[in-house]
Amino acid sequence: IGSMNPEEGTLRPQLMDRFGMCVEISTESDPNIKIEVIKRRLAFDADPAGFMAECLKETNDLRERIAKAKALVNKVKVTDKVLLAIAMVSVHYKMEGHRADIAMIRAAKANAALEGREEITFKDISTTAPLILRHRIKSGPFEEASFRQSELDNVLRGYI
Repeated sequence: IGSMNPEEGTLRPQLMDRFGMCVEISTESDPNIKIEVIKRRLAFDADPAGFMAECLKETNDLRERIAKAKALVNKVKVTDKVLLAIAMVSVHYKMEGHRADIAMIRAAKANAALEGREEITFKDISTTAPLILRHRIKSGPFEEASFRQSELDNVLRGYI
């Protein structure tokens, strides 16, 4: 796990490729969500133990769900259809090497296991692939890389 501030510069593409997944975080713009975040932080500051006790059931439920997924993930089947879909996504986005393909398979398997399934679905790939692709998509020197979920879904629909 790593973090960086884009204002401080970017990493070379060869280094970015070594990160399996990349999550972009931006400042929340919905005032209602901002208010909820502030309220929760103030509640934590006022009573950390009480705040954590309130979150305990949700935390334990998530912990149990993750434990079940860890036990199931190696049973998730990777079919030839899934392999073809992922390979075609990599070809479409001009991914170099095989790191993106392997990361997409691993992430789709993990998502399927988290959902309690032993089969990878369209949704598993569609949900996880953006985390693998966005930071690997190349752009020209003066243009920003663009990723559209609809484009990914159209590629996937042809194969899975």
